[in-house]
Amino acid sequence: MEGAQNLVVPIQGRINSRKKLLQKSSFGPTLHNGREFYWLTQEDVIRFLLSSINIFSPIPAQSIDSLGIIGTEVLAIRYHNPTYSAADLISNSLSQQTSIAVIDDDGNLIREIFPYTLASCDKTIVAAITTLSIGDLMAYINYNSLPEALVQVVKARLKERKLEGMLELLEEFSPSSSSSCSSGKESSSSSPRAPLQSSSYNR
Repeated sequence: MEGAQNLVVPIQGRINSRKKLLQKSSFGPTLHNGREFYWLTQEDVIRFLLSSINIFSPIPAQSIDSLGIIGTEVLAIRYHNPTYSAADLISNSLSQQTSIAVIDDDGNLIREIFPYTLASCDKTIVAAITTLSIGDLMAYINYNSLPEALVQVVKARLKERKLEGMLELLEEFSPSSSSSCSSGKESSSSSPRAPLQSSSYNR
């Protein structure tokens, strides 16, 4: 339709509809082989859009919040909380493709755990989620080379809980020289030091 000046539309409506259409049209109907056709011009299209503007006019006057465009539910957990307590948050993060905000005791943002980072982890992440705190989990998934001390912590806690099957899985899939995840945009720093920004997430 790009560049078209007129469109030829066959008239198939009722008589009353035809009269109404003919009254609004820029040109009268055209007969061809016993059928009536209507010439639809650019002026007709503009007239239709202007007559329908009341349908769209309320939108600019509404706030973004009232339109529901931006989600208000924030996935957040404190740095020192055990990771297994965030199982539902992790599940929601993966299903909604939403990052989990890691916060300190004052509600300040320390870092985020990205869903694509979690999705890139191998099976050993289950052992880490079972045994580590959120802070230790961030170190676990951020390091390009897992620190041996952190691996030993996971193994020791698995032994304490008698999770032998998970321990075997960890030893099989997680050699100390490589990371279990692809960290993507996340930093390799594992300590909470200064917050990355001063936002607060109070739950």
